[in-house]
Amino acid sequence: MYRIKKSAVAIAASIGLLGGLGIAAPAANAATVKAPAGIPLKCTGSMLVSAPTGQLYQTSLHRSGKVSFKKTVPKLGFAPTFLVNIGSMGGLDYPAWMRATYFAVNKSGVAYFMDVSAYERKGKSTVTKVNSKHKIGPGWQSTKLVTATYDRIFRLASNGKFYSYTSTKTGVSKTQLVFDNASGFTSVVHDRTVGKGSAKADVLLATISNGELREYVIPRKNPRAAKQYTLRPAAAGWGGFTRITTSTCGKKGRIISAALADGRVAMYYDANGSDFKGSDIRGGLTALPKVPAGYRIHSSL
Repeated sequence: MYRIKKSAVAIAASIGLLGGLGIAAPAANAATVKAPAGIPLKCTGSMLVSAPTGQLYQTSLHRSGKVSFKKTVPKLGFAPTFLVNIGSMGGLDYPAWMRATYFAVNKSGVAYFMDVSAYERKGKSTVTKVNSKHKIGPGWQSTKLVTATYDRIFRLASNGKFYSYTSTKTGVSKTQLVFDNASGFTSVVHDRTVGKGSAKADVLLATISNGELREYVIPRKNPRAAKQYTLRPAAAGWGGFTRITTSTCGKKGRIISAALADGRVAMYYDANGSDFKGSDIRGGLTALPKVPAGYRIHSSL
């Protein structure tokens, strides 16, 4: 399987849930606005958006300080319910060539790992090739949220239980319960992996229905021993986001991209993305048009 480590120059990270309702679809490449105040230049970040046709779009923060909603080259053979970009190569600008590994779930609840490459041919048509497609199995239709990295999948089930799955390029080898009740999660993303060997842990960023923005450190050896940090209090109002994703910015910073249920997109800059504190987070809603009705917002690396 083709997987590339997450970086600031990759087409960007992680989850899948219905993005929300909005206005009629803007023309491809037409919507470009300034980034919210507080976000420095030379940072990038994006979220994937899938149309009912399977065509992919991106909401992207560019190094120029602009934010855009544009069509991107891959067109999948189905409209995914959940789509997580585990790793990719290619530019943020369209037209472009790219190759990516996706964790995807179709409307029947069947999950796959997909290795996809795509390019635009002579500025007229897009060619998408599925290099490999490994079926993980059915039963994912009861999923409310999902995020992943190259060797872990995290899933919030409809009954509120939150699971960690050890994944390989052909399936899932181990399932572990992390939380008995995480029904308050409104969005979640895998931000980074820390530690080595038996001390390795996954760091997840989550928005909570009470308005908080939290970070969780989940030890791989014992996921039940997860630690919780509150980055922003309930009064900050992060509970309305139904999608969240991150990308690195400089040596310490990160960009947090988020989407509301009505399809509006926000972007934030966290000057120190690994201090488990959120007092330095700056940003807000962008002036992009709402993501069109019937489209689904996902996440990117």
